[in-house]
Amino acid sequence: MKKSLFLACCIVTVFLLNSCEPNDKYYYLNQESKDWALYKHGSWWVYKDSATIEKDSLSVTQYLEGFTIDYSDKKNLHFQYINYSVTNNKNNNWNVTLSSSTYYSFLSKNFVYNNKTYTTSLTYFDPIPRNTDWSTVNVLPQFEVNGVVFNDVMHIRAGYSEKNDVFYVKVFYHDYWLAKGKGFIKMVERTPTDTTVWLLEKYSIVQ
Repeated sequence: MKKSLFLACCIVTVFLLNSCEPNDKYYYLNQESKDWALYKHGSWWVYKDSATIEKDSLSVTQYLEGFTIDYSDKKNLHFQYINYSVTNNKNNNWNVTLSSSTYYSFLSKNFVYNNKTYTTSLTYFDPIPRNTDWSTVNVLPQFEVNGVVFNDVMHIRAGYSEKNDVFYVKVFYHDYWLAKGKGFIKMVERTPTDTTVWLLEKYSIVQ
């Protein structure tokens, strides 16, 4: 009788534990991704076109963070994201997004050409930066721009793509040099008609 009662108590306990298991699971951005590419309101950068000496200033004009929800596996999976808009002095802007997944954090950026927006994944953090299907990544201990040496710089060659009738094809190749905690220090942007090289002159960062 005592054994039966004990067994019944065990079954009830297991049932209660299972029924109390939370239906929500949260996945957060890893710290490495935020150290590299998280910039808040108050961050700004001034760049110089290496060919024309024209200057352009960029600043963070919108900053959003939250969670997307995936209703799968009988659980609510919450994936953290951070999105911020960077606007230049001509009121053109591009968006940078940090997003989490089950295992990794991703960094993506858009590019506007002929009033059309292209978006690509620059890298994912595992937790260190890795290649994506659309980019190759090489982490350099140092890189010099305008006579200033930056430590911990990620060189990214990114392909921007568009979809034809069947699949995505790459239409642009850009090169970015991203300094950890400093932002993009050099950008080579290519279009079918032009190539522009932007070099960082000065900056102020809020993380």
